[in-house]
Amino acid sequence: MFAIQIFRAAHGDAVRKEGTSGAVQAIQSAARDECLAGVLGNGNAGARIDRGNRRGRGYIAELGRWCDPTAKTRREALAAAYRTTVPYERALLTKLLDGLETLPGIQVFGIKDRARFEERCSTISFRIGEHNPTEIATFLGDRGIFTWDGNFYALNLSERLGVESKGGVLRVGLVHYNTAQEVDRLLAALREFCESH
Repeated sequence: MFAIQIFRAAHGDAVRKEGTSGAVQAIQSAARDECLAGVLGNGNAGARIDRGNRRGRGYIAELGRWCDPTAKTRREALAAAYRTTVPYERALLTKLLDGLETLPGIQVFGIKDRARFEERCSTISFRIGEHNPTEIATFLGDRGIFTWDGNFYALNLSERLGVESKGGVLRVGLVHYNTAQEVDRLLAALREFCESH
């Protein structure tokens, strides 16, 4: 389902304009690009990173064209994508933070002032009391909610915050394909965790 949603978001115009054949052509083109990339030098990390960056930019540009069909250039399409996704993600972040602040023992790291949200992304790190973040991530994972835990290669920061020896933090990333209902589901699961532990 997730892959279908992303494909529709990225290739919606092709599907709308050309029907299923447009979608098939997009998939075939992506497969051809992947095959050609392997032939031309799949061996080093720089090449793989470059391909990933190009594909990421391509996805965001297609999303922008879907959000604003008048976008003529790639730059305009990228700007349209961000004009659409950033406010949406901020609304999800606000909803999540509002709910987190009702949980007992919550400690949120990073900017919490809603007036300063333009200075942050929609990824949030937090702890609940003295619970190990791995325990919480496992609890959520058992309910089909996927989060991350640990220090995320920010060992010095994790040590300075005093959380490294306690397992780091739990991290949740909200993006444009998440929904308000998914945030509600996450908050309900976190409340369940707090009540049962």
